Amino acid sequence: MNVVARLAAPLALALAASGVLVLPAAAAPPPPPEEFHFGVAALTATRGRAELTWKTDPASSYTIAEVVGGTPVARAGMTTGQWSSNNEAPGWHTYRLTRTLNGESSYGDATVLVPTRSLIGTVFGSYLISATAPGSNAMGATLSQNLGDSPDVSPDRRTLVAQVRDATGTSLWLFDTEGKPIRALTQGRWDSQGAFSPDGRTVAFVRRDTYDAVPAVWTVSTTANAVPAALTGGANASSPAWTADGKSLVLEVGDADTADPSVRSTEPLVVLRLSTGARTPLPGTEGGRDPSVSRTDRVAFAQRTADLRLVVAVTDLSGGPAVRWSPEVQSQGWGSPDWDPQGTTLAMSFSNSGSGVGPHPATVTGPGQQPSSWSVPYNHFQSGLKELVWLQTTSAAPTATLTVPAFTQTATTTATIAVADADDAIAGLQVTCRIDSAAWTPCAPGAWPVPAQKPGTHVLSVKVTDPAGGTATATRQWVVDQLSPSVALRGPAQPFTLATSIPVSWTGSDWGSGVSYYQVRWNNAAYNGGFGPWQYPAGWQKLTGTSVTLTGVLPAVGYCFQVRAVDKVGNAGAWSTQRCSAVALDDRSLGTSAGWSRTAWNLFYRGTATETTKAGSYLTRPGSAVSRVAVIATRCPTCGTVGVYVNGASVGSVNLYSATTARQAVIALPPFAYRTGTVMLKVLSTGKFVQVDGLGISRT
Repeated sequence: MNVVARLAAPLALALAASGVLVLPAAAAPPPPPEEFHFGVAALTATRGRAELTWKTDPASSYTIAEVVGGTPVARAGMTTGQWSSNNEAPGWHTYRLTRTLNGESSYGDATVLVPTRSLIGTVFGSYLISATAPGSNAMGATLSQNLGDSPDVSPDRRTLVAQVRDATGTSLWLFDTEGKPIRALTQGRWDSQGAFSPDGRTVAFVRRDTYDAVPAVWTVSTTANAVPAALTGGANASSPAWTADGKSLVLEVGDADTADPSVRSTEPLVVLRLSTGARTPLPGTEGGRDPSVSRTDRVAFAQRTADLRLVVAVTDLSGGPAVRWSPEVQSQGWGSPDWDPQGTTLAMSFSNSGSGVGPHPATVTGPGQQPSSWSVPYNHFQSGLKELVWLQTTSAAPTATLTVPAFTQTATTTATIAVADADDAIAGLQVTCRIDSAAWTPCAPGAWPVPAQKPGTHVLSVKVTDPAGGTATATRQWVVDQLSPSVALRGPAQPFTLATSIPVSWTGSDWGSGVSYYQVRWNNAAYNGGFGPWQYPAGWQKLTGTSVTLTGVLPAVGYCFQVRAVDKVGNAGAWSTQRCSAVALDDRSLGTSAGWSRTAWNLFYRGTATETTKAGSYLTRPGSAVSRVAVIATRCPTCGTVGVYVNGASVGSVNLYSATTARQAVIALPPFAYRTGTVMLKVLSTGKFVQVDGLGISRT
């Protein structure tokens, strides 16, 4: 009968605060697989590595399966004492190792997390090893046994650069994230310490003509067959680290790896400006080595103390105070700092003096914080892991913001571009812009001067692409508004008025930016004179409403109005066609012939009227400048007819009959050709009542 036993957890390695190796106890079912170790690592955004090793017994047989939904599914790829796969999806997996001996079986289950990010480093100058974060229920894994020292991960998370030794020296090679070689990047000298630029297009590295020669910093493009070039200002320097803008390198003066460790250096780190070759020392970094610059330009570095221990501190590019991030433990030394892509967590290696164990990785999120120890493959525990670098296979998408005026009067404008990325330096982002459906062209964050465009609606777009290919696009509409707004004057509604004020109203519209405000002007002319200059009341020059009222108007004066609109970008429309209204003269302003009588009553215009029943009686107003006349009179059932004449020529007549009585009736005649002279009202009816209340005279 088969005897089945389950391991409570895989055998894992942990490092206690004292630095002593601790092996968590595991259940001991009879007879489980022996020395059962599991390792995992990040490889790409969609695949990870899982590896299982165990002590073999020649009398036993073994199988490996993954438990999916409670059912074991056999997995291929097992060799003697080892199984691995580079095709595991990130996330939790349960793997089962079954041992069969003399017909009886037992198994151990390992539930482990295949991560999306790992710390990687090197052992013995040829093994590429990963470490896993606490809580992943597994140790790290061996990615490659053929890759050299000083690895660095490209910003797109797809490529590694590392140094490879051959018979003539060391050269830099590109590898994929599984450690498989792609091609040589440099050849023929002692090249080391490759560092990708934020956009991944350039690698800065250290070159020596011979093994013990003075180091210098060079650069080489990552394109095929590129020729390396020495940097101006890069002599006697090492450990290049790019700044976030890609325009400078933070360098170590000399090379601490070849210096006497018993002598504390006093040389500070320097910032090398690539465009000029100028070096600027970073205060507070004396004796600094192995700098790492975050995407927000925080500089982490290792520094030897007075008692020659290594600690890790953080400063910034402005040379602010250096703050220690590594713990204050007398027996520990810390080095190899490296910022994670987000720039929030710092990886570093630590070793305990006298332990006989090589450096091990840990991470810390700030000064005074307790570091978290990471696990390395059990078979590399003694040697440890050095030259740490993050391998994060996932990438946050960038963001883009575009700010632009909605409307401008000018054919050009300036847009503002802002881009951001949670796990990439600003120089690693490719920014392109386009207008309407034109081709995308390179641009940059900040001010974007948009060239002249035709009037009308345009679409401005900005696209940001991070090194991993993630994109974000922002689009805004912009209108070149060179069309003036239009306006129509609706009032004064009547050409003559008896009031002491005149209301003015209008409507307006604008195709583009919209009406911002209106301007109204007026002028006037007495019944016997010409118009004066236009008047621009201060309170009428930025009106947001569509009506005003002119108060204090005078009898026998005509008032004319015009309005125009100004839109939100400053286009001013033309002044509207004018509309006019004349205030009537009182009847007392008219000369009378025989037969008229004067009367007064508060229901009359200005309290008076002149009346008669005699045919041929007339009223006159000499010296008039006129093109239109209105008769102000009473209308009633017994009222007669009045003729209107200018210089003796008839311009019309007014029948005052009405079924009901109406006081202060304003009866305007149609306009006629402008003329000057005497206006006369003559009674045409016989025996009919005629009561005149006033006379309207207008020259418009």
